[in-house]
Amino acid sequence: MLQTRDPEEAKIRHALKAAEVRRRWSGLKEGPRSLSQKDAIALAGKFYREMVARHEENPGPARRWERQWRQGEMEVRRAPRPWPTRRTLVGRFLTREGLVLDKDSFDRVALAIAKASTQAEEHLLRNANDDYSPDPQAARFPEWQSAAKPQVTSIIAAFKAYAKEAELGTRTVKKWGPIIDRLVVHVGRDDLSAVTRTKMIDWKNELLAQGLSSRSVRDGYIAAAKATLEYALGQDWIKTNPAASIKVRVKKKARTREKGFTLAEATTILKATLAKPPAKMTRETAAARRWIPWICAYTGARVNEITSLLPDDVRTLAGIKVFRIRAENTKTDEYRIVPIHDHLIEQGLWDYVKSHGSRPLFYDPARSRGGTDANPHWQKVGERLAEWIRKLGIPKGVQPNHGWRHRFSSAAMDAGMDERIQNIIQGHAPANEARAYGDLWPQTARREIQKLPRYEVGLPKELSRKSVSGTRSFTPNRVSKLGR
Repeated sequence: MLQTRDPEEAKIRHALKAAEVRRRWSGLKEGPRSLSQKDAIALAGKFYREMVARHEENPGPARRWERQWRQGEMEVRRAPRPWPTRRTLVGRFLTREGLVLDKDSFDRVALAIAKASTQAEEHLLRNANDDYSPDPQAARFPEWQSAAKPQVTSIIAAFKAYAKEAELGTRTVKKWGPIIDRLVVHVGRDDLSAVTRTKMIDWKNELLAQGLSSRSVRDGYIAAAKATLEYALGQDWIKTNPAASIKVRVKKKARTREKGFTLAEATTILKATLAKPPAKMTRETAAARRWIPWICAYTGARVNEITSLLPDDVRTLAGIKVFRIRAENTKTDEYRIVPIHDHLIEQGLWDYVKSHGSRPLFYDPARSRGGTDANPHWQKVGERLAEWIRKLGIPKGVQPNHGWRHRFSSAAMDAGMDERIQNIIQGHAPANEARAYGDLWPQTARREIQKLPRYEVGLPKELSRKSVSGTRSFTPNRVSKLGR
């Protein structure tokens, strides 16, 4: 439905689609509207401008547009009822605009759009034949004035309106807000009309020249601008989306090794967590080093889902000790329950949590220096943890925190964990609507979590209680059976 395999692009399209659905429901609640002939032509003009903007940069073969133009001419001659395919297209366009029309108005708009589409096809045919002179007939369209839609000219206000209507997650708003602020600085003023395609291209090149990775520019900066401007276009605040066709080429990285830690690397990190911390290290920083790698190893969670934990997030449900991962700190904006592996309990994690009062488990807010909404303190904890892991000799071919997530998936496959349950435990978005049905009960998740082998890394006797008979474990002399 979203027609993309790119997760970031899918997130944008999903939010825009959700906003479109809400506009549709609003239109249904208001009831069918009646449009005048002038309104119909103005609405068709909006369709015309969007169609031309979508294709004029690279129109492709001229024969394509010639064929469509001739077909459109035949269709227009069949007035007043265009072909069913065109009526379907018009219906989708009106849905996106949040418009519900009475029958006469729909027919009037359908015919006007059929003519406007044919005009656009003729113009794009000229473009395909290297003729980019202005369309002399484009001025025939009056401006479309959408009722009950206040005109917004501010880029920042447009983003806030988009975030509210699309109900963007807290993490996305925190990440994209400063990006929109940077766009305003680049443009020179907080004005939607000042954002041109040329300025968007210049901004993209400027960001890349500053050393930002092409993936960050594409999935962060351009994605935020493109989504905001697409929303503004849908609100009739701008005539075209100047970021619509902006592309950032991202070279696919060559894989030279496993995505996850090898057993030797995992053992190195977990052994290092047991070392006595430096005397001047804070209790929370020491706890982060001691526990976060172990928790990630046994949950497959994203590191910042763990660095942000509060004591209340570690609780007992249905008699089972669990982590409650909060929605605002997840990539999918959905909370989840993850049972705590017995090996963590045996090492004393539960005792540490219960002795910590109400303060965050792995950082001290009072010591926060320079933390912002876009880069909170708990995120800095993850960054510092990654730096420490690198110093242990972990090579750059594997991500220092995310490596646990990949290793968890490998271990889960090897242990025969149910794939659907594993995906829910790790916080993966469901593959389809059917997979989203039902709730994962703590006892069901615990049954699968306990299938994971233990990491036996030579824990001190006081931290290594006798394990259950028959429990599998990752040990150096069993590498060939239980993973590299």
